[in-house]
Amino acid sequence: MLEPTLIDTSEGADSEATPEYETPAPPELETPETATAPPEPETEAPTTEAPVVTEAPTRAPPPEKKEQCALPVRPNEDDDITVYSGQRFGNTPVSRWEHDKAPGKLYDRSEIEVQFKTTAREGIIFYAGASNQIDFLALYLKNGNVVYAFDSGSGAAVISSDRAYNDDNWHKAKFDRNGRLGELYIDDVLVASGESVGESRNIQADPPFFLGGFSEEIRQNERVQGNIEKIDNSFNGCLRGLSMNGRVFGNPTRSIAVKTCSDKVEAGAFFSLEGGHMIAEQRFRVGIEVDITLDIRPRSLGGVLLAVHGKKDFLLLQMLEDGSLSLTVENGRGEMIATYAPPVQHTLCDGQWHSIRVVKVQNVATMTVDGVTMQPVFGVAGVSSTDTNSPLYVGGVPNKNVRGLITKTDYVGCIRNLAIQGRPDIGLGFAEVVGAVTANTCPLL
Repeated sequence: MLEPTLIDTSEGADSEATPEYETPAPPELETPETATAPPEPETEAPTTEAPVVTEAPTRAPPPEKKEQCALPVRPNEDDDITVYSGQRFGNTPVSRWEHDKAPGKLYDRSEIEVQFKTTAREGIIFYAGASNQIDFLALYLKNGNVVYAFDSGSGAAVISSDRAYNDDNWHKAKFDRNGRLGELYIDDVLVASGESVGESRNIQADPPFFLGGFSEEIRQNERVQGNIEKIDNSFNGCLRGLSMNGRVFGNPTRSIAVKTCSDKVEAGAFFSLEGGHMIAEQRFRVGIEVDITLDIRPRSLGGVLLAVHGKKDFLLLQMLEDGSLSLTVENGRGEMIATYAPPVQHTLCDGQWHSIRVVKVQNVATMTVDGVTMQPVFGVAGVSSTDTNSPLYVGGVPNKNVRGLITKTDYVGCIRNLAIQGRPDIGLGFAEVVGAVTANTCPLL
């Protein structure tokens, strides 16, 4: 940039004090062809902040789907249930309704109706009797056939259908009596009739009137056992529409282990989140050999499946929280532990049934899961017997401090088809129920 020429124009100024500046020669003018634009005056560039570059926001990857069991720990409600669905009996061996009042009298004649649906072969549908159980009237299933029995005090009549009706469809049973003559109708068709023995024509019945099963006291009554051919199981199925002489029974005085009937169930015992177990045998001996099979469909991971403990010896089958199975057998000289590790953690609770077989022969134990046998485990040679004489628990144990127990949770889910080779008398159908367990139905929802 050219510096300006300073000229002092004030009068009387001292020439010596005036600084001398040479007058610069005028700049040469450029021709238009070669002229260039004068340089821009130099100015201090303004200070500006660099623009903030904002990157396009990146979306977080979706969370990985957490692997979990296929079925909820609490079964969902059945939205298809209506007032016509009926009531499901058989959830425990003493499942029943008790009525202290009936809408009519049995005395010399009666007409009782009830509708039923079941797949069971045996079970009590209706029972009424005198306090001494000499006079009685009963309807029950035997081998799937419907049996009507009554006694007015001088001899019983036992009338049976000639075919089974345990086909899981609704049927209506009407059982009439006029003095000594009784008639049994199924779906409005007369299927059997007969007369009681002797001259007595009247039946004296004292409350309660039982629907679907008995109290434990009545079950153990020897005369009652004789009246119903020892068919003392509660009815495993659905009942509805109980009436006498054209008038319906009211609400029951007592309801024990009865639920609204849903079609979305299947056979099996259900162990709920509230905890419970079954006792398959009060005094079970493992001994030298044992072969046990069962099916499971868990709703969560963890829990005892089978357990029996003696003073030192025991057999324990449990599912662990990592989804594996552990079989422990103690003969008194050290534990034998067989394990099953699933391909993925939640394999066993995928909503499907899984079969388990446990075999113990002398000092060797094996476990088979869904047809695949694990490596056998061996105990001390020469120690062959697992000496137990205690309850065989299914689905849980009452004491969480038993030896060998690893899992800390209660089993939640279903178990079915428990079978012990050589012991046809042991099974879930004969087992005692303790706690929140439904003995004969497994929910699908």
